[in-house]
Amino acid sequence: MSEAMTTKSNPLLSEAYRIPFHAIRAEHVEPGIRQALADAQAEVGAVSDEVRPASWDNTLGRLDRALEKLSRRIAPLGHLVSVAETKELRDAYNNILPEISAFWSSIPLDPDLWKRLEAFENTDEANELRGIERRHLNKTLNEFKRAGATLPTDRKNRLQALQVELAQTQQKFSENVLDATAAWELLVTDESRLDGVPEAAKRRFSARADENGDEGWTLTLDYPSVEPILKHCKDSELRHEVFVAYTTRCREGEHDNRPLLARILRMRDEIAHILGYGGFPDYVLADRMAGTAVRAVSFEQDLTERTQPYW
Repeated sequence: MSEAMTTKSNPLLSEAYRIPFHAIRAEHVEPGIRQALADAQAEVGAVSDEVRPASWDNTLGRLDRALEKLSRRIAPLGHLVSVAETKELRDAYNNILPEISAFWSSIPLDPDLWKRLEAFENTDEANELRGIERRHLNKTLNEFKRAGATLPTDRKNRLQALQVELAQTQQKFSENVLDATAAWELLVTDESRLDGVPEAAKRRFSARADENGDEGWTLTLDYPSVEPILKHCKDSELRHEVFVAYTTRCREGEHDNRPLLARILRMRDEIAHILGYGGFPDYVLADRMAGTAVRAVSFEQDLTERTQPYW
């Protein structure tokens, strides 16, 4: 299939500046993303297999271009799943998610690609880099190391399996939040309970009630509904009811996220230990200002002590 035909038939492969969100359907997801992954894999393979001396353009530059193109193709899908999801779109996304996760986790674990980056690092061109290009090379090399580029094969395999499972579990966690949010509504029939709420918000609540065939004002747990109630509503009982509903989502029933949270924490901890860190906080903070979990907690405690007299 030609590039023109592929782009025409699947909006996820569009190169247009304006993303065609309106045209993306569930049936586009699996073939479109598989094509995008195949295109990216071919480019990554070309970087690894390049026989010419390593240069910015044929190594780091080419890798960046391939991954940036893939990101642009996947990002609209992730956004739609978050804000305009349908059952069909969710199912299609979940079907392709393991392949997306496996691809991204494979990049820093590819021994040939890592050798190619190391080869470029040792060139005169790399040694002469300055400013943002020097920083980009350093960060890329550090990110590969932090992601397991130098691990033995058996640990790489376990790491990749964990990352794929973690991505799926985190996606289910997010879906539960979306479903629990959508499952709650409160019909207010006494307008006085909405005293203090901006008129624009009240009009939205009224429109939602009309959509449901009700008379009154329907509140939801979507943030544009929650925020004006918690911030402006004078009825403390109504504020409390909305606050409790919002903050206790996914704590019980079919959308209970507590078992998923425990699995996520276990997998994150194992990933961190495979990569040589004491725990997931140390892994996350290693390339940030705090550096370690101990320093982060110390900073928080010091900040608390200094500010507590002014509370």
